Amino acid sequence: MKLDRAAAHAAIEEVGRKIGMSAVECAAGVCRIVELNMADIIRKVTVEKGFDPRDFVLFAFGGAGPAHAGVFAAELGVKRVIVPQRKAASAWCAFGAAAADVLHIFEHSEILATPVAAEKINRMLDALESAARERMAGEGIAPARQRFEFSLDVRHRGQINEVEVTLPWKRMPAGYAPKLRKLFVERYEKLYGRGSALPGAQLELVVCRLRARALTPRPRLTRAKRLSKAIPRDALLKPRSIWWSGMRKTPVYDGEKLALGNTIRGPAIVETSDTTVVVHPGRTLRVDALGNFEITFKTRA
Repeated sequence: MKLDRAAAHAAIEEVGRKIGMSAVECAAGVCRIVELNMADIIRKVTVEKGFDPRDFVLFAFGGAGPAHAGVFAAELGVKRVIVPQRKAASAWCAFGAAAADVLHIFEHSEILATPVAAEKINRMLDALESAARERMAGEGIAPARQRFEFSLDVRHRGQINEVEVTLPWKRMPAGYAPKLRKLFVERYEKLYGRGSALPGAQLELVVCRLRARALTPRPRLTRAKRLSKAIPRDALLKPRSIWWSGMRKTPVYDGEKLALGNTIRGPAIVETSDTTVVVHPGRTLRVDALGNFEITFKTRA
């Protein structure tokens, strides 16, 4: 469905009038709500799984990702955003799909209260690996490309939910129990907080899992040997008035004409043929030696 720009402006203007805002203020507020919702979605796949987003670099791609990443990255405490390969950002999902490993997941579900003999678990792991090798052979995947990662879903006995523990072994050794308990406690407390696990409680094994991967050749990115600080004249476009908690005349750049090594201090807008990168005040954008846009943060949005 094609959105009529005039109709959209009229709708935003009407909503703004009802709440005492101009159309621009109202549109900025709508955008802010959307960006904070994006931050919440990232929290669900990081914080709720025991990962701190502040420990990571955020990749912003697609047509709209680079336009909004500056806000939700700052909201998450991320210090660096990468817009990959400049104008290739909008096709990054397709690139990832083409370069991703083949992945099959095989599972055996059976609730087993510990202690469980290593031989019993190993028989289940044997069956999973046999099924994986048969499937991958049928797909023409050579053994040299195959990689296997085993895990167990483990829980305190009596609990409903379990946590996945990646195994450091291809098969369970005879004295595996203390090491498995240690790994479970570490994973459990990473998810639910220090001291949340019950070190002496009986454990239950719920699922044996095998992730069978077939490695896919990766493209090699080449770093430029020479970088330039001087921004090409034809990279600077006509400035525009942009809302940054108030209207402000803002420089606009043609991202495809920026040279490797160029640095731009926000506020600024960097455009390519299929995406727009927003560089907020207090941020710096640099074109790195691989052709990525790298945004770093000095102040919180």
